[in-house]
Amino acid sequence: MNGLKKISGIGGKIPVHVLNSFFLALGYGVAVYILMPFLLRIGMLVEIPDSNNLLNWDAGWYYQIMKEGYHYTEGVASNSAFFPLMPWVWKVLHVGVWGISF
Repeated sequence: MNGLKKISGIGGKIPVHVLNSFFLALGYGVAVYILMPFLLRIGMLVEIPDSNNLLNWDAGWYYQIMKEGYHYTEGVASNSAFFPLMPWVWKVLHVGVWGISF
């Protein structure tokens, strides 16, 4: 035995550290979902994020690459500097802006 604790599950034995990571990520997502309206009410958030403001900054470039591919026009800002893995994963998973954000 390699010293790692494992718990029996549907797909065999699952290492405890994998379960801990899963539940930590799940708890984070639930906490954010529950806290957003509260933070909005007390003024710590100006607005609840939607598809438009989630696509600000680099996410807009990645979204454009996922939808249209790369393009380059000399003298104009372009998406050619962004790595292809993120847009590819986004396209393969078929998730929207919210799905890729979390």
